[in-house]
Amino acid sequence: MRFAFLLHPKGVRVPFDPSNVWDSPRGLTGSEIALFKFAEHVAGAGHEVTLFSSFTAPGAFGPVRCTPYSEWETTYCVQ
Repeated sequence: MRFAFLLHPKGVRVPFDPSNVWDSPRGLTGSEIALFKFAEHVAGAGHEVTLFSSFTAPGAFGPVRCTPYSEWETTYCVQ
């Protein structure tokens, strides 16, 4: 099954690097940590998971694909 998790850019103080979440000097808020961990657990159960948010670059957080929020808006939303 495919899942998409959305963390709206207005809810993100500063874009972050998905490959360096825990060691980033930017730090994460509780909501961001909860979403990352939940997405990670869903992916660990064998599902395809994509997280859309404000990233410094596309990448991965473990098994979770991290994609810029703009791709969600242009690819998945009906205008």
